[in-house]
Amino acid sequence: MESACGATVAEIKQYGDGVMGKSMVSRSVKKPCACCHKFFADDAALEAHWELVQHSAHDAVCASCGRHFPSYDTLRQHLIGKLPKESCAAAFATRGCKTCLEIFENEEEENAHACVFREREGETQRVGDAPCVALDCEFVGVGEDGSENACARVCIVDAWGEILLNTWVNPGLDVVDYRHDITGATPEALASAPKLADVRAKVLGILLGKSPTTHPLDAGVKHLVVGHSIDHDLRALKITWKA
Repeated sequence: MESACGATVAEIKQYGDGVMGKSMVSRSVKKPCACCHKFFADDAALEAHWELVQHSAHDAVCASCGRHFPSYDTLRQHLIGKLPKESCAAAFATRGCKTCLEIFENEEEENAHACVFREREGETQRVGDAPCVALDCEFVGVGEDGSENACARVCIVDAWGEILLNTWVNPGLDVVDYRHDITGATPEALASAPKLADVRAKVLGILLGKSPTTHPLDAGVKHLVVGHSIDHDLRALKITWKA
């Protein structure tokens, strides 16, 4: 079997052996994921993790330690949040792009970097371009065993990387699993968050070009929406969208 991040089961086991400094790892030793660096009780739990998370080359990845993150928001917390990883934060502070979160090995790479979110001459007029936003949702577990998904956070950025909306969501349901390692969600954060219906209204305002954050040239224009598993996220927000 091969994981979504390109490693086979055997390779991941070998990686785990190296991390533990042993040629044979007993069942009592936890198994590390080569992508997100989390540890699991056994091979079955590790494989279940791959199936759930689906690591890929499209993940947000720290260029310093190589760890995969579920979103650029969590990568940002890893680099410059309240509790960043010290070595990665130091590397980012020395040679990091504050917009796309890339980290460079040397000054030559840094000087040659052309950030995908950089402003180009004439782009502010957006002539001929359809307005576009990227949407991402984080989910907590609800239902009897916590296997059902409920939207707990929504983030929307525009084509230039500007944050248009970043909010927790109160799902209005009993949360069984906050999935804190992935979502960062806590009971306190969701309890004080706006209701799903209120967040949905804000999302629709952005998509319809009727939000206070809408660029003047895009006012009243339906926006294109991109994202990972975007259909799933839109269903969770109870939005049917065709731009």
